[in-house]
Amino acid sequence: SWLYGNGQNSSNSSTFGYCPSTQTIRMYAIEAGCYAKKNTGYTPRVGDLAMWKRGGGKGHIGIVSKVYPDGSFDVIEGNSNNDKVEKIHYKSQNHVSKTFDGFVKMNEWTSAHKVTLKA
Repeated sequence: SWLYGNGQNSSNSSTFGYCPSTQTIRMYAIEAGCYAKKNTGYTPRVGDLAMWKRGGGKGHIGIVSKVYPDGSFDVIEGNSNNDKVEKIHYKSQNHVSKTFDGFVKMNEWTSAHKVTLKA
């Protein structure tokens, strides 16, 4: 949420604003019809949010940075391994982890909310 809220010159509250809860972001996307559960036939796109759902309302988010023709994809994640930001390659949605839940479809989210993300 920092990247989509505060990271956009503190002016992009149209996406999610600053929301410290990954599961609140997931809920917003589900309610907006912009969420795809893993293994439901959706192919992630660059810019989508990869979402993990853990017990107790906790979770994790990464940003899809590349999608390959074979269905594998790269995700940029922070705070996942020794508090570093890193690119992680996943062979498929089945090879992420058991807590991986799905994707926020950011193209649909931004279209529905008429948001232009700044680079």
